[in-house]
Amino acid sequence: MNLKNLNDTAVKAVKQAVERGLDERITEEYILRFSDLLKDLELDLKYKPLLYSYALDALRRHPEVKEVILFDDIDDKAFISFHTPFCIGRRLFKILNNIAPAIVSGSESYAQFVSPKDMTRLIELERTENNDSCVTISQTVQSGGHRAVDIRMEIMVDTGQSMAKSVSFYRAGVEKETNLCVYENDGAINHRTEDRLNRFLSDWLSDIQKLGFKEKQLNTGEDLEINTPEYTG
Repeated sequence: MNLKNLNDTAVKAVKQAVERGLDERITEEYILRFSDLLKDLELDLKYKPLLYSYALDALRRHPEVKEVILFDDIDDKAFISFHTPFCIGRRLFKILNNIAPAIVSGSESYAQFVSPKDMTRLIELERTENNDSCVTISQTVQSGGHRAVDIRMEIMVDTGQSMAKSVSFYRAGVEKETNLCVYENDGAINHRTEDRLNRFLSDWLSDIQKLGFKEKQLNTGEDLEINTPEYTG
């Protein structure tokens, strides 16, 4: 077995996986697609750990990759999980576009979403008036006979690149509110905060999608009473 070719195969797979923004995982089958040497051959079991070792090393050296994990799924098929801003940006755009395509495209500026599985929550998406690239998503909950904002996030959406990323985060609290922004006072991006917010937004949007939130048809002139705390982020 030519170990250099094995390493080159793993490196090529990693490079394209990161560039394409795959769903944050690389499987053995994906890596082998890039191998001319192994295209028509079954990889000897003793070389599989080495193949993954080369792929892990390549991922860890990649400047855009922030986290790499190697583990087995429930079917005992090993894969490498990795995270880059590019990958999660593509994922956020895809889920957001699945939930609210009219908001993402700009054909609608405001929409409400409800789910029969969770009648206590109302999701609102709104295009920011003075920034066509910014979308605000809010979650309001029933409280004391009226609805109040529980969570609100600002998202920058790039339809040309099919990318989305978090900008700010607000969460109400009984004793303390939480306000976070990816931008520091000097305008620099806090990448740690950006990463945390993007991961939270990914989980939140996935939850919204899984619960079957659908756009509510609003009647002309319909108004919803919402207590909105002042955002200070």
